[in-house]
Amino acid sequence: MKSFIKLKCTNIVLLLIAMLSVTNNGVNEENITNYIKDDSLSVANYIENNFELFVEKYNEASDDKLNATYIEKSFYVKIIDHEGEQNGYFLDFDHNNGYALIGNEYIIYDFSTNLDSPFKDIVSNEFFYSTSRGYLYFKDGEYVNADDEKNMNKECLDNFTFENGTYSGQEPNKSGCGYINNTDLYVRNKYGSNWKLYSSKSLTMTKGELTTQTRLSCYYNYSYHGNELWYSSEGNCFFVSAYNILQSLADATGSYRSKVDKYKTNFSKGPMPKINEFASYNAKENEYDIYKTIYDDRGNNISGKIVSSNGATCYRKELVNSVFPKLYVDTRKYVISKYKKISGGTVYDTADIINAVEKQYGYDFKARGTVAAGLYGSSGIKAINKGFPFGLCTSVASNGGYGNHIMAGCGYKVYSKTTGWWIFKMTSYKYFYELRDGHGDDIRYFDLSNWIGFGGIILLDFQFFY
Repeated sequence: MKSFIKLKCTNIVLLLIAMLSVTNNGVNEENITNYIKDDSLSVANYIENNFELFVEKYNEASDDKLNATYIEKSFYVKIIDHEGEQNGYFLDFDHNNGYALIGNEYIIYDFSTNLDSPFKDIVSNEFFYSTSRGYLYFKDGEYVNADDEKNMNKECLDNFTFENGTYSGQEPNKSGCGYINNTDLYVRNKYGSNWKLYSSKSLTMTKGELTTQTRLSCYYNYSYHGNELWYSSEGNCFFVSAYNILQSLADATGSYRSKVDKYKTNFSKGPMPKINEFASYNAKENEYDIYKTIYDDRGNNISGKIVSSNGATCYRKELVNSVFPKLYVDTRKYVISKYKKISGGTVYDTADIINAVEKQYGYDFKARGTVAAGLYGSSGIKAINKGFPFGLCTSVASNGGYGNHIMAGCGYKVYSKTTGWWIFKMTSYKYFYELRDGHGDDIRYFDLSNWIGFGGIILLDFQFFY
């Protein structure tokens, strides 16, 4: 558990004046900013050059104890938050006596009085701090979390216990980071009071049944839960998410439309169909290789039968409804021709589907997917700020709550809580993605700040990657 700064405001002014008065006569609380520039290097240098006095005055003003006697290491760290990138400096106190991460504008991003450096024993030439993903470094061409728990893979899943429990604002009986429908209630219940909505942004993306995997399935999977018959979708998230992203581009208006059209390279192609343009789709004709594994030539269901505890049986069945949005039909036709399957795709497949279908309408986005966790996880925020949707992939080797799943993202919310003293402040953030998760027909949110483990992201333009 980190030991955060707890300082009395009246003592902080004395602390800073005492620190500065060593070299600056006449310094007072009104003009102190004239003697410390607001860039991270200036603040870090001053603390390092006056560290003994800093420790003394800190201990006079705080509820906990800083036992550090010198700064063991100081080095450059790139800080990445929802507003972009900036320079920062990491001060590693001696032994395990804590550290400080100094940013611009007198912001201390992280501080501890009793922990080892998160970069201890890590060899790298590039160090980072993401306000959504924590401490990272660059290794073998990838951004890696300094916290090993956040880099876990399927092999270590058996030895890790994820947090369980449902919070207010989250769907009943759901755990993990997803299925959140009221972020205000969720934040208050999970993280406590004093958190306030700092910023939010959403792009046009349809909600409702036409975003769900079930409604966008040609086949249902039937099964018994005890003696109760249930049905589910095809498991088609890898291209339903691609479709939802594409439909968002097709339905874009205003400045969003202008940004989308900048990627149009072939003007002889017509526009992508709007959500209210429908087309018929004959699964038996268009997906015969799939269809024939379920039905014989006479239309009899030949898939494996499922028997309930009381002897009842059911089969996998074809949906009666064969009318879908035209853009979804285009998407599905490409998936069947290219992959010859309706489930089990990857983030790379999702990116390929987006590229292939948008090219049919003259666009060239160069969508790209990655399974790297770490820094890429928060790239959706940058994509939204640039004006484009994204795709989010969770896995069974994470606490996402969805298992192996790919979803479309069209927005975010940022909550903040600020503590601090005088000109210095410490602001913490909680990030939430707005998703069309394919399971529900309304807006869902995902707790990005609490996401641990293996996952991925799909971006329309590779330049959106950090």
